[in-house]
Amino acid sequence: MDDAAVGWTRVRRFVVWLLFVLAFSAVASTPPVRAQSPSSVVLTLRGDETPETIRKMVDALSGSGRQVEIRLDGAAPPAVAPAPAAAATSSTKPQRPVPAAPPERSMADDEGFQGQLNMLVDRIVGGLDYGSMAIPSIVQLPTDWEQAWEHNTNGRSGPSAGWRGFGIVCLALAVGFAFRIVSTVWFARRRQPAGPEFTPRLIASGWGLLQDVATIMLALVTVRLARNAWLPESDLAMLALTTASNGAAIGALYVAIGRFLLAPGKPERRLMPLPRAERHYRSVVIYAVLTPLVVTSIMLAQRVGSGPLPVTGLITLTGFVLTLFKLWFFNDIRRDLTVLILSGSPE
Repeated sequence: MDDAAVGWTRVRRFVVWLLFVLAFSAVASTPPVRAQSPSSVVLTLRGDETPETIRKMVDALSGSGRQVEIRLDGAAPPAVAPAPAAAATSSTKPQRPVPAAPPERSMADDEGFQGQLNMLVDRIVGGLDYGSMAIPSIVQLPTDWEQAWEHNTNGRSGPSAGWRGFGIVCLALAVGFAFRIVSTVWFARRRQPAGPEFTPRLIASGWGLLQDVATIMLALVTVRLARNAWLPESDLAMLALTTASNGAAIGALYVAIGRFLLAPGKPERRLMPLPRAERHYRSVVIYAVLTPLVVTSIMLAQRVGSGPLPVTGLITLTGFVLTLFKLWFFNDIRRDLTVLILSGSPE
């Protein structure tokens, strides 16, 4: 039986006993432990009988003057709190449970929280110390890279793996630029907003975003197809090309979103009329170059590193540089964002 069924059975038993106490107070007030007389009768209830059934059974057994004891499943009845006099004439209403008071914080709890906080601070400080100590180990990465590059299986015959990767990158860039040249006239007419309102500017910027994303996807597909043909073996050269191309695509998408919102050189279709929009777009471009470069370098260093120290040092150094750039960028743009927000409503 599940918990719901057990709970409902207990509720029914309680209601049966409550009705029985109200209807037969004389019987309920008898001592719970006493010697049974020869003429007494014990009536054992299952707990699911209706009050009418209980009344009929009691009337039938006590008709000859015998005393009737009622038990639930053969056990003594549970104690029931006496009901108020007004409750005997009114319908029984469910009582709202009183919520338990929240447990008070003890000194031991405060000490435990303080200990966990101190442990967290110690871990952060220890991590910073370990990262600072690992920064000088970055100089080992070029040597580790050269040793790992010698084990490439691609380029054992014909052009080397490095020249093949360089050729794939040049091919992808050529395909992307060719698409831009071919589609410039078609997109140029659609990238001109039909009016100064927001909707025409949004449509025009959307066409520009579509052209940028299509260029990025076409170049990325070219890299994948050429990689499968020229770098078929799974070695460091193939991994480096795949990781670098994915990072470059992500950075290019950052630039495309910046062009979509800020429209450098085209203020007539700018969706975010930020003051100094050209300056902030250049900051977005710098971030779009730095972030994929850092992530790609860390992933490749983890692959070729001779131990955890060079990778840890690289993560510490690049993370520190990116954090400083973000703090500078947020501080540089916050006043212009304030002007942009307040230009819609002085409040």
